[in-house]
This record gives sequence, structure tokens and C-alpha cells, in this order.
Amino acid sequence: MKLKKYFLVYHGLPKNVYFVCLNRLFSSLIIFVYPLLTNYITLKLGATDAEAGGFVSIALLVNLFSIFIGGFLGDKYSAKNLLLFGQFALSICSIACSLFIGKSIVVAFLIILSGIFGFTNPLYNVLILDNSKDDLNIKKRGFSLLYFFLNLGVAIGPLLSGMWFEKLLPLYFLSVGISNLVMAVLFLAFYKQNRSTTKTPKKHEEKLSKIFVETFKNNHLAIKTILFSILNYFIYIQISYGIPIQLNDWFHDGPKIYGLLMLINAILVLTLTPIISGITHNLNPIFLMSIGSLFYMLSFLSVLLFSGFVASILFISICTIGEILIQTNISLVVSILSEKSMEGRMNSYLLIISSFGNILGTSMFGFLITQTSLSIGWLAITILSVIYAGLMYQIYLASKRKKHI
Repeated sequence: MKLKKYFLVYHGLPKNVYFVCLNRLFSSLIIFVYPLLTNYITLKLGATDAEAGGFVSIALLVNLFSIFIGGFLGDKYSAKNLLLFGQFALSICSIACSLFIGKSIVVAFLIILSGIFGFTNPLYNVLILDNSKDDLNIKKRGFSLLYFFLNLGVAIGPLLSGMWFEKLLPLYFLSVGISNLVMAVLFLAFYKQNRSTTKTPKKHEEKLSKIFVETFKNNHLAIKTILFSILNYFIYIQISYGIPIQLNDWFHDGPKIYGLLMLINAILVLTLTPIISGITHNLNPIFLMSIGSLFYMLSFLSVLLFSGFVASILFISICTIGEILIQTNISLVVSILSEKSMEGRMNSYLLIISSFGNILGTSMFGFLITQTSLSIGWLAITILSVIYAGLMYQIYLASKRKKHI
């Protein structure tokens, strides 16, 4: 009964928000396109790891460019229509993949899918905001539900692609394509465009320098939050990069232990997200991000101080709480601190920064542990977590003075 009570935190949201979140669930069934691309190139086409890495790099660049385009257009045109375009394209590419399994052209379709994800990512945030009625509580619950459905899709999609990769990969692509096509039709039929959110392109006649100055002046806290978030993503990527290296050092069967931890993480995210959202719905989301970074600090400190199974369980349990507190609030915070006309672009900048944070997090952490040790690496991540918590607390104090929230 208590769990049901916490899920009621999502009750009473605008109907459009539910359709946006359901749409997110189906599109995220194939969101792990990079490992899928790597496995397809190496295992289905027999190419080398280096060749696979080259194509993944191309996909990442396409994704980055598409994020910017999606955020830019999302502030000017109907985010609903743009999202529908993206989902229909996703359906076509997925179905095309199912028809050409074993052929090199599937690589091109997967790269296009990477671009589609980049294009649609900021649009989901824009649609949640468009239907929030400028109500902070609706925004918080909407972003929380969006994160919940994203993780549900992320849990189901890779499981299916992994199980069906050898013999049933065409069925996986076909299932994703048809389910997204059906969802797109339902979204078109039942999502009601609010007149107040209908957008028309604006003519910009001001000088570029003036636009830049005005943008920074009116959105400086949002810009600072985005720039500071490079630390968040530097830390967060260690769940996927540093932790597997550490587990391989502790255990003979590190990959299996890592898979178990990711299963625990998925279960905790799906169960704790509504509970944490229910408990914290009256608290300032910027303050919650600062607290979340302190949970990161404690989780990586547990890896530094302990070892083996105990450290693994402590890490994933504490880190998941930090993940929920930060990842469910970061897009919301950027939107709150931005001008309404800039929300989509600011969220696209956040996604771009996340990619740079991931790149720096893997390359710099890898260099550090190669030159020193894993313990020094975890000490550095622990310190960065404290620094990020302090920076977000400064944003929290500044936003209170300016009465953003």
C-alpha cells in the first residue's frame, strides 16, 4: 500500500504528459545504439574493434549535431510535430534494419538512429515544459515520470537485443519499429496541442553580439549550471567506465558482477524514483542536486575505503539515490533558470555538455589511473563530487536571491 501511495505522486498530471512519457518508453527501447552498433560491426560483419570504434565516433558526432538542431528547432516550431517526425523516422530506420540484417547498410541506419535520438532528446523536455502550465510541481513530477519511463525502456530494450542478437535480431528491430509506429499514431491522435504553446518562427534582426550579451544576461544561472554539469557527467560516466575496471580488479568474473550491479541499479531506479519524488516534491530541485552529489561522494568513498562484494553493494545502493536526485532534476533546473523562449536550446546545450563530460570522464580518469592507481582515481572522483555539490549549492543560493523558485 505504501508503494502504491508513492506512485500516486504521478496522479493528476496533464494527459499530454502521460503521452509524452509513454512515447519516451517506446523510443528508448533502442536507445543503447552504440553497444548495438559495436556488436553488429564486430560480430555480424566481422570487422575489427578499431573499425567499430571509428563508426561509433561518427555516430557520436551525428548525435551531438542533432542535439543542437533539435533544441534549436524545438524553441521555434511545434515540438509535437518535430517529435512525430523523429519517431516516424525511428520506425522506418528500425524496420529497414530488420530487412537488411547482415548487410553493411544497417550500419548507416544505426548511425541515423543515433542522430534521431539526439534530435528528439531535447524535444521531450520541451513538451514536458509546454504542458506544465508554469507549475513547478507539475514540472518536477513530469520530469520524474519521464526519467522513470526512460529507465523502463532502457531496462527492456538491451535485455531483448542481448537475448535476440544471435538468431532473432530482425525480430528485435521489427518489434521496435512497429511499436514506435503504433505509438506515433496514438500520439498524433490523442496529444492535444495547446494553443498557448504553438510556436512560430521569429525574425532575428539584432546583431549577433547583442543577442549573445542578452542571452547570457538573462540566462546566466542556467549557463553556469550547464557548465558546472560537466563535473556531474564526468562523475556519472564512472558507473559505466571506472566501476567495471574496479570490478575486474576485485573479481575473476567482473563482467558478471557488473551485470548484476546494473540489474540492481535498474530495479532500484524503477522502485525508488516514485518514492524519492513523493518524499522530496516540496523541496527545491537545485538543493536536491547538491544533496545528490553528496550521495555520489559517499558511494565513491565506499569504493575507496572498502573492497569486494560489500563495496559493490554499498556503491550501487548509495550511488543510485544520488543518480535519481540529480538526473530527475537537472533538466528541470536548467529550464527553471532559463528564459521561456530559451528552454529547449538550453536543454540541448546541457545534452552537448553531457557528451563532453563523458569523453573527459573516460579519457582523463583512464590517464589518471594508468599513471597512478585506482585508489587515487576514486579519491579524485570523491573530491570532484564535493566540489560539484558546493557549486550547485551556490547556484541554489543565487536562485533564491533572484527568486527563480
